[in-house]
Order: sequence, then C-alpha cells, then structure tokens
Amino acid sequence: MKLSSFRIGQRLALAFGVMLALVIAICFFGLTKMSAGNDDVRILAKERLPNLMAANQWIEQTSRAGRHMRDVLILDDAGDIQKEIDGVYAAQKKRKTIYEFLEKAVVTPEGRAALKATESASKAYLGTENAFLQLAATYRVAEAKIELMERIRPAQFALMAAIEKFILSQDKVTAEIGEQAERDYLTGRNALIACGIAALLLGVFMAWIITVSVVRPLNAAVLVSRRVAAGDLSAVPTSTAKDETGDLVRAQAEMVQALRDIVGAVRDSTESITSASSEIAIGNNDLSSRTEQQASNLEQTASAME
Repeated sequence: MKLSSFRIGQRLALAFGVMLALVIAICFFGLTKMSAGNDDVRILAKERLPNLMAANQWIEQTSRAGRHMRDVLILDDAGDIQKEIDGVYAAQKKRKTIYEFLEKAVVTPEGRAALKATESASKAYLGTENAFLQLAATYRVAEAKIELMERIRPAQFALMAAIEKFILSQDKVTAEIGEQAERDYLTGRNALIACGIAALLLGVFMAWIITVSVVRPLNAAVLVSRRVAAGDLSAVPTSTAKDETGDLVRAQAEMVQALRDIVGAVRDSTESITSASSEIAIGNNDLSSRTEQQASNLEQTASAME
C-alpha cells in the first residue's frame, strides 16, 4: 500500500504512533534492566552482605571467647575469673544465634555446603570450650592451661578456617552478583543507545517520507498555477493520490478545465461578434452604394425635367 493512499492526518498519526511505540519500548526495556539491577542490589544488601557480616561476627565471637579463656588463666581474683567465664558463655550464645541465622539465610548450594562444613569444627571447638570451663570453674588452672594450648587452640584454628571457607563462598557469590549487575548495566546501556539511534534514524526517515509525500505534489501544483497565471492552459495536472494533496491537484485540474471552457466560450463569442460586424459593414457599404445611385438618378431626373 502506497503512502499516498493515506490522508496527511493519518500519516502524521502513524509517524507519531511509531515514535510513541519506540519510546514505550525503550522505557519498558530500561525499567526491566533497572528492575534486574535493583534485584541484584537487593540480594547484595539483604542477603549477601548480612551473611558476610554474620560470618565475620562469628569469627569475632570465636576470638573473643579465646581471649576470655586466656584471661581466666592470668587472673587471680575469683570475681574477675567468673566474669571471663561468663564472657565465654555469652560468646557461645552469640555464635549459636549467628549459626541459626545463617542456616536460614544461606540458600545457595555452595554456601550451604560450606556452612555445613563448619558444623563439625564448631562442635569440636565447643566441646573443648566446655571442658576448659569445667576445669576453670574448679580452679584447676594447670589442666585448663593444657586444655587451652593443646586442644582449644587447634580446634579454634580449625573452626576459623572453616568459617573463612564459608566467607570465601559468599565472596564468590557476591562477586558473581556484582559481575552480573555490571553485565546487566552494559547490556542495558548498549540496548538503550541502539534503541535511541534507531528511534532517531526512524524519526528522520518518517519525517523525510512524509515531507516528500506532501511537498512534491504541492510543488507540482505551484508550477501548474504559475503556467496558468502566465496564460498557458495546456497544463493538465493529474494525481492518483487519495490524500489532501491529491484533492488539491484534482481541484486544480477542474479549475483549469473550467478556465478552458470559459476561454473557449469567449473565443466563440468573439468570432460571432466579428462575423456579425463584418456583415453589418458589408450591409452599410451596400446601402451607401445604393443611396449614391439613387441620388445620381434623382439628379438626372431633375435635369431632364428642366
């Protein structure tokens, strides 16, 4: 279907509709990519970072329990020793809370496997802690010192190593999410640039097509009007377009034909008047000749009567 089959208003509506569709598509695509980026940020902010913070607090509480047990061995006052023992129990409670939080928060298979790997190390360390606390509560300092150096410290190091592996698994997932967010950004940016360029080129093309489809028939109509104004009625404007310019050209053709009819009628009238004038002139000449002849005859008659 030719573009000239559409009215100018329909063409403009089509062009604006295409541009609006492109704008809507660009907005939808941009919102989709923004939503994906927001999901990545939400996962980082509400899942990965809290998990990492909890794991670091787990290490901190494990280290704090070790410091409390060390202080138990170097203090002499019973009240101070009890405070340090209470500190170890408080650290145990916090570690349990952290582990329960991570059990619910960690959802990736790799993360859950790394968290499961800390379970045996955590139980072994807890057993050595409790053994130490029992010795400390009965003031068996020498045995408690042996427990600390030979069993608690290796168990503590093993637990921290397991926690570090868990942290590395969370770091890996966090890095993957960051890389995915960067890929989403680059994909969205490139797509928006491509859509913007496509919209610009399509807009220019539509503007050019519509302008040409309107301006060319108007220029042709202007040329015909100038020829008619110069007295040339041989111009025959034609158009098969169904839009306003086609209506204009057809109306112009009707006007030129009407002018031809008027000029033809005027020419015919002029010829009739010229012919009648010639006949009148001939009649006048004949009448004048006859009048002169009659006058001559009268003169002859008058001479004869004398």
